[in-house]
Amino acid sequence: MGSVIASDLGGYGSGALTPYQAILVLGLSIAVLASQRFPVQVHVRGRVSFTNVPLYLMAVFLPPTVAGLAAFVSTGAGAYWNTRRPRKSILYSVVYGARWNLFVLCASTVGHSGLHGSIGRSSILLLSSALIMWMGDALTTPLVVGAVGGESYWSVVAEGFRLTAVMEICQYLVAVLGAAAAIALPWSPVLLVVPVSLLYLNTKRTNELQRSTSKLLENLADAVDLRDANTGGHSRRVTEHVRSVLPVLEVSGPELDMIVSAARVHDIGKIGVPDSVLKKAGTLTSEERGLMEGHAAAGAQLLARHEDFRRGCDVVRHHHEAWDGSGYPDGLSGYDIPFGARVLAVADSYDAMTSDRPYRRGMSHAQAAAILQQGRGRQWDAAVVDAFLSTLSAAVAEHAGGRSSANPSGAPTAATAA
Repeated sequence: MGSVIASDLGGYGSGALTPYQAILVLGLSIAVLASQRFPVQVHVRGRVSFTNVPLYLMAVFLPPTVAGLAAFVSTGAGAYWNTRRPRKSILYSVVYGARWNLFVLCASTVGHSGLHGSIGRSSILLLSSALIMWMGDALTTPLVVGAVGGESYWSVVAEGFRLTAVMEICQYLVAVLGAAAAIALPWSPVLLVVPVSLLYLNTKRTNELQRSTSKLLENLADAVDLRDANTGGHSRRVTEHVRSVLPVLEVSGPELDMIVSAARVHDIGKIGVPDSVLKKAGTLTSEERGLMEGHAAAGAQLLARHEDFRRGCDVVRHHHEAWDGSGYPDGLSGYDIPFGARVLAVADSYDAMTSDRPYRRGMSHAQAAAILQQGRGRQWDAAVVDAFLSTLSAAVAEHAGGRSSANPSGAPTAATAA
């Protein structure tokens, strides 16, 4: 790097910090604390903090030992400040800080190895330092998340990359460019405040819009349910049934979240079904039945336009398929039916059978359970039926007994097509 950097940033042979380095330690530590305090929510269970830029600048502009210590203190203090579990906060903070101490120490050692080299060599080492920090964080965070949530390591890694990779890469690119600029202008890292702030605000705004869209779709699904007073809350109840049975089926992590999200809006396609059909008490005509059965495909088509629900479109589209191939819209059978759709089909049918309709009272839990047992391996996946019934406690059965049911005879009414 340039002589300015060599003298101001690299002069640590004596063991004493330069005034420039001392200011950097304080300023970057404050930046780490602030970024941990105000993360961006990118998922119901995941957040991204903009700590990467100040931590990377520590690694590049400070001696390795100082950089590692500053990273340990600032990230550990931030973790302690933000934790909601006081009894475990000290241990958690130490572990969290130790992780970043290791990453920053390694990155700083690599970066400083080319301090007096050519621009090309320095650039490669700057990028290598960023890669060390990014991959270290990405590959170790799932160890903590998986241990807490009981999720598989690689599923957490994959979901983490899907949700945060773009934002993480953008942060490191901004930091690398700022570090490279410091070769000519030692105070240029201060200028990073502007692009990093813009990146933070843009990311925050984008995710707020995504959450608003998700909430809008969920409210729309509730509004569809409320078109008929007897089906109000149907989507919420089905979602809770799905959420309860998935762990029994050994599903967790991103896959569980995707199926639960799909369950929440599975009937949104009914928005295009006329009230005269949706609320009809008698037998549907063939034309009316076609309109009703079209809601699954229509809902999937609507949700495909929205990122948060796109992965669950197949679940929504196929939640009325039957194990023996007699369902709709595509007549899929057996394991060709997406797993989430098979789970949703059982939960949806149970709530329909135990929900009131204008022309009949809902079934009791015992009656609905008997029908599910009769249809296991024919209409529904037998393993899903068994797992679902095992999750229904006596209290849930008593509560569900006051709601109404689907038509067990199979007559083509609005209830059975729903």
